[in-house]
Amino acid sequence: MASIRASNNYRILVSAREAVNLSIHQAAIAIGISDENLKLAELGERPLTLAQLRLASEAYQVPIGYFYLKEFPDANKP
Repeated sequence: MASIRASNNYRILVSAREAVNLSIHQAAIAIGISDENLKLAELGERPLTLAQLRLASEAYQVPIGYFYLKEFPDANKP
């Protein structure tokens, strides 16, 4: 079965990972990919699959829909 690549906002991947204080290595383990593939995803060069994005949402403690926002929500704004 072919993997479906998600067309998410790759910048949110970085913001969400940093918000929960995960290193690239820790996040890659949680998502089940190599550090290099996560770096490429965070640069927008190799999107995550939908399954990987689901795992990222669990690891980063955000709804999967966050990865499709234009910018990471500011907790201080209403």
